[in-house]
Amino acid sequence: MAGDVQSRMAVFLFTDIVDSTAIQNRLGTDAYLRLLARHDALYREAVVAAHGGRIVEKTGDGFLTELASPSDAVNAALHFQASLRRSTSSAIPSCPWAT
Repeated sequence: MAGDVQSRMAVFLFTDIVDSTAIQNRLGTDAYLRLLARHDALYREAVVAAHGGRIVEKTGDGFLTELASPSDAVNAALHFQASLRRSTSSAIPSCPWAT
């Protein structure tokens, strides 16, 4: 029965901190872990703001997230990027992702 078939689109957003090992080596483990914790908190806030996003997996220095639509994924990514820049540029001038 063709009328019984349901389809669903899934949109995935993957994030990763580029060269995180080198960043950790440069900043030291304690400073890096503080930055990573802030990074993770801001990402989680962006996903919540994306109306129904769901973190599928934490990858250590990134996330795999399922969102309801492409626009939700774009909005989450933009929200996250803006939050990172606001949060780290003034508090931690040497933060590698604040530039």
